[in-house]
Amino acid sequence: MENSFYQLAEIEISYKPKFKSALRPQIDSSKLAYQVILDNWNQDKIELLEEFKILLLNRRNRVLGIVNISQGGISDHSRRESYIRHST
Repeated sequence: MENSFYQLAEIEISYKPKFKSALRPQIDSSKLAYQVILDNWNQDKIELLEEFKILLLNRRNRVLGIVNISQGGISDHSRRESYIRHST
């Protein structure tokens, strides 16, 4: 069998918000962090599913976004925790 070489495109992921950083909420307390997450949670599913989310902040504690890590039961979450520890 012959070895074939292919040209592949490079994939790049970038973050370019279309709003100013000063317009993002600045987290200065756990109460405000809780409110930001709660405002972005699907209220129809909050008592139905277990979900694991991460609130991403910049160095000035301004919100960059919320990442949905997993959704489901306890066994799903424990597998994802190891993923997070090893990816940092």
